[in-house]
Amino acid sequence: MSRFLNVLRIWLMMTSIIASGHSLQSFRDHTFLYEKLYTSKPDLVNGLQARTFGLWTLLSSVVRCLCAIDIHNKTLYYITLWTFFIGMGHFLFELFVFGTMAPTIFILAILTVANTWEGNMNDPGNVPVVKNQTVNKPTPERTTPGSAKTLENQKPQEGEEEEDSKSNKAPTTVQEEHF
Repeated sequence: MSRFLNVLRIWLMMTSIIASGHSLQSFRDHTFLYEKLYTSKPDLVNGLQARTFGLWTLLSSVVRCLCAIDIHNKTLYYITLWTFFIGMGHFLFELFVFGTMAPTIFILAILTVANTWEGNMNDPGNVPVVKNQTVNKPTPERTTPGSAKTLENQKPQEGEEEEDSKSNKAPTTVQEEHF
């Protein structure tokens, strides 16, 4: 694994742990949100909004942790990238459109983290690649979907010769692929 992917895994795990802490803090006491995040309009922060924020943060934390564990899963990788896009979009809208946030050092740190991730991922050379696996495909005329059949137990197709029943060959099992 490349050095970049190792650093990315560590960074994702750290952001996941920090996000878990913020999530638990949002569930425990909603004053955290208007003291640290929504400082411009603290009267708009209530318990329901804090729990919703905590749930989103917990979900993002779990996705980022899973991506750190399985960094080569391309789908999970892109879902994780989208958690940063959505989070950054939320904070930018709250900061510039709705005016509920002030540009504090905490907000700028969050935006820097989101930008760092997105900046590194725009280069196609940085995207982890899942290597293709070679899979033996069964012949369609010998199997039915979802079944495993022994070739020797099937009747020969029209035009094929019947094999000797006393053959010492081991039975060959063919299984259908499911994706």
